[in-house]
Amino acid sequence: MIVVVGRPLVVRDDDGMVAAGGTAAAIARAAAVAGASVQLAGRLTDGPDGDAVLFDLARSGVGHAAMLREAATAPAGADGGPGGGLDAGDLDLALRYLTSYGVLVVADPLGPDAWSVVADAAAYAGSYLVAVLPAGSSSDPAIDGATVFEGPPDDPDGEFGALVGRYAAALDDGSDAGAAFRGALGKSGWEEVPADDDGPTGR
Repeated sequence: MIVVVGRPLVVRDDDGMVAAGGTAAAIARAAAVAGASVQLAGRLTDGPDGDAVLFDLARSGVGHAAMLREAATAPAGADGGPGGGLDAGDLDLALRYLTSYGVLVVADPLGPDAWSVVADAAAYAGSYLVAVLPAGSSSDPAIDGATVFEGPPDDPDGEFGALVGRYAAALDDGSDAGAAFRGALGKSGWEEVPADDDGPTGR
């Protein structure tokens, strides 16, 4: 199983229909399409928009057993509601609840305490850890040993998220990191940037 940590975004098309958007949703959806069992752990506003996002994810085969719903105390924004992503305590509970996973993907920025929880959880589960950092970021010491992708400034079509999702699905299916990365790249227009160590780094 793959666990993707990140908040899905509320997006509307020209007809006003709500769907799940953002990097976390794109990663989870692509991994599910590739045949993996996927759970999305994040935070989402309660109410009709949040429900529509979860239904959209479910149609793609993405579970949400560890999705924290919160009351909409402010108008829903681009992040799907107030509160942002999961804090360290929320993450600890979510990852204890989702006890069996082979790949843990962090799609949203986290604080140091939350990174520590994620690193400990991945080590305890014996899972691969994949981190998506914002453009221009450098890897945090708490995620040493992870596969680190630097996201593009913008990913309107979800192509970058799909690349990471395919990579995670290949890892979950038993491929080593190098083979998984090459396979994911083979289905996209992205190019590999040589890494300094044995693991790939996406750019």
